[in-house]
Amino acid sequence: MDDQISPNNDPHGWIWFITGPTASGKTTVAKALSGSFDFTYIEGDDFRPKGSIDKMNRGIPLTDADYHDWLLPLREECSHQYEQGHKHLAVSCSTLTRQHRDTLRQVSNGLKDAHVGFVCLDAPEEVLLERAIHRHGRYAGGNLVQSQFHSLEPPSDDETDVLRADAMRGEDRLKSDVMQKVEDEMRHSGRGYIA
Repeated sequence: MDDQISPNNDPHGWIWFITGPTASGKTTVAKALSGSFDFTYIEGDDFRPKGSIDKMNRGIPLTDADYHDWLLPLREECSHQYEQGHKHLAVSCSTLTRQHRDTLRQVSNGLKDAHVGFVCLDAPEEVLLERAIHRHGRYAGGNLVQSQFHSLEPPSDDETDVLRADAMRGEDRLKSDVMQKVEDEMRHSGRGYIA
């Protein structure tokens, strides 16, 4: 990365959603973007209703209604942060389908100079299953991975705002890869900036 991205003195803003199934590295990558590029970090799981959390901990697939009740408050928080002057956000959230991504794309409606991008972290189910079995804390265990892969819809070719990254790489390589992809997108899209 030749020139450091800086959020200072530029009218454009970016809201980056770091997505993928559980144990794919969403939080790690979103925090890396936040720390390296001075983006505001939002943990999407903080906005899940209790009923959805209970389901996830038991490995029960969430319904479209469950996702609706989660993604709308998350989208509202992104809008709020942007309107408060936090023009560059890195948001970790397991948006698994085209419909989920479309819901979050609407965050830019009514926000001046706001652009939305996604980074989908890809890894085979068996790899994430192994990671989830050995993780501790929230959403540990393999049942959640299996239920999420059942619902997973990889991005279509026409979803040009989606970047993809190989979550099979080691943590440092994954973070570096995503930061480079995000910087390249902001540099060359005509909607970003370089200080």
